[in-house]
Order: sequence, then C-alpha cells, then structure tokens
Amino acid sequence: MTTLQALQLLSLQVGSIGVTVSATVVSAIAQWFWIVVVSVSGVAGAATATSTVGVAARVAGVAVRTAEVTHFNWHVVPEREKKRHKNAAEPVHSPTMAGGLFSIDREFFIKLGTYDSGFDIWGGENLELSFKTWMCGGTLEIVPCSHVGHIFRKRSPYRWKAGVNVLKRNSVRLAQVWMDEYAKYYYMRIGNDLGDYGDVSSRKSLRDKLGCKSFKWYLDHVFPELFIPGDAVASGEVRNLGYGANTCLDSPARKTNLHKAVGLYPCHKLGGNQYWMLSKEGEIRRDEACLDYAGQDVILYPCHGSRGNQLWFYIPETNTIQHGSSKKCLAISSNRQKLLMEECNSSAAQQRWRFDNYDPSKLR
Repeated sequence: MTTLQALQLLSLQVGSIGVTVSATVVSAIAQWFWIVVVSVSGVAGAATATSTVGVAARVAGVAVRTAEVTHFNWHVVPEREKKRHKNAAEPVHSPTMAGGLFSIDREFFIKLGTYDSGFDIWGGENLELSFKTWMCGGTLEIVPCSHVGHIFRKRSPYRWKAGVNVLKRNSVRLAQVWMDEYAKYYYMRIGNDLGDYGDVSSRKSLRDKLGCKSFKWYLDHVFPELFIPGDAVASGEVRNLGYGANTCLDSPARKTNLHKAVGLYPCHKLGGNQYWMLSKEGEIRRDEACLDYAGQDVILYPCHGSRGNQLWFYIPETNTIQHGSSKKCLAISSNRQKLLMEECNSSAAQQRWRFDNYDPSKLR
C-alpha cells in the first residue's frame, strides 16, 4: 500500500459492539509516543471492535506521533511489524492512538476503568487508554480497509479553567500511574514542575487489581524502536559559555519547524524547546528531529540514523561541539542571535558549550 493510499484511510469503521468516544487529544507527554488509528481489543474471548481516529493513522507503511502541539509526524511501520503480515489489508499493531474516533469492547472498556475521572476537560485520555490497553491484556490495531469521515470543529467547544494547564495536569496523572521509573523523563521536559495533579491512589489501585505489566514491558515489547532519554549520553539544555554564558539552543521540533535554522534563546531551565539529547550515535536530538549541517545553516531535520550531516562530537576537555563530516565547530554570533559553524578554535569562547547531564560512561 502506498503512502497516498494510507493517507486516504483516515479512519476505521466503528464496530457495532464497541462504544464510540470522541476526544482529539494532544499532550506534552506524547513527545515520544506514536499516536495512531487503532482498534482496541480486550482479552481472549472478548468481542473485537474495530476503531479509528480522524487524521492520525499508521496504515500499512506509515505511522504518526504527537509532539507538543496538534500535529502529527509520519513514520514507517517497523520491519518486525511488517513480518507479522501476509498482505497490507491485515490489522496493524500500534503503540498508541490519537483518540478522536475509535471503538472498544464495552466490557473491556469498563474493566480498564473507562477514563480517569480526575482528568480535566481535554488531553491525555488517549495515552492512558493506549498504555493500559497494552499493559493490561489488550491490543491496539489499525484496520486499513475501513473508512470513516471525521469533521473537526473550527474552535474548541470547552470552557477552559483560568490559570490551569489541563494538558500538563492530565499528563502528570497519567505518568504517575502508568509510566513507572520512566515518568522522570517527562518531568524533565516540564522542568520537574508537577503542580497539583490530584489524588491518583484509586487509579494505582486499579492497575494493581488488573495485574498490569510494567511500562518497561510496554517499551520492550510494544515500542522497542523508541529512543529512550535514559540512553542519551547527555540530556537537558545545551548552553553556550561565551558572551555571558546565558544562551541556549532553543527550537521547537514541530513538523513546520523542520528544515529551518536552529534558534538561540536565553537559558531558562524549564526544558521544553531547550531540552536536547545527545545520543550514543552522535545525534543532537529533539525527539525525532536532529541537528543537521550541510554547509549552510544548522537546521532541524528528521533523524535518519545514517550519521553523515547529523554526526556531532562533544569534546568535554575543550567544551566544543564538532561536526563529524565538516570538522567545523558549533558557535554563536556576537549578538547571540544566530548559530554559526566555524573553524575549530578551543580558545574561542563562542565555540564552548556545556551539555546538561553529560555521562561519558554511556558511550561504551
């Protein structure tokens, strides 16, 4: 099936047995989770109801992941998943779903505790249902040959609470209950400011009662392709040590920001657009986007894993960041407005950088 055909399959039929729930969800926690069109199935013997979401789909060759805002990135279906199938019309396993349109066996939905009643208004429920479906005995699947139309409203119908970030609140609740030791990576992205997320004891009791698997099991068996921040050689801000030592790499990693010059901004220690990861492969990453230099500006480009223009070496002895193929070093302009590439000079303050949480032992 071609990508064009996949894009045409925006949604799946809603099974007559399941319940249909409308909730388009994008959460900051989904920085590192695919969101896809899914069927949600219960344990053996439960009726299977096909399900879907509107514009997010991973259908016979493509998949999607949410980022900080309402957009999706497309990814190739892993080879391990392709090997499960004899033809492109078979249902495809998916790590998560967008939540806009889907159907689920009613009894299984109730068994899973339906939605978290402590969630406010909008956001996070798609991920909660995705995680607990896999971790508690179910599967999420795309059914490529189904079709459903989905019309989006022009504006939000909800009345938002003043001074409350409901997306973050819901996401913290979700992380507290389902993400185990991996929740810390989400907390780093929000500056470790958890805020008031309410009482989650009943949701943790539900998980214990259901005997659900660990989040590590989910990562190992459902989404082994995911880049785990804990595997990063360094993570956090990338601070330049010249011109006042208060300038950091700062760029959003949305689809619209790809192929554009990477920005600079005063360091704020709040994570977000200043949270970067140095991988063992020498990539400087913002989730699925990597720093890329081809001779002009340093830009964000989808990570491709082939090194080349995306290969960087951090040299802690001189605090320099050297580009693998050009051998030039990363620097900033004197007005701290532009990222530059210069001939390496270890005595040049504008070429000196400090990575947060740098751990060279992870290079081995």
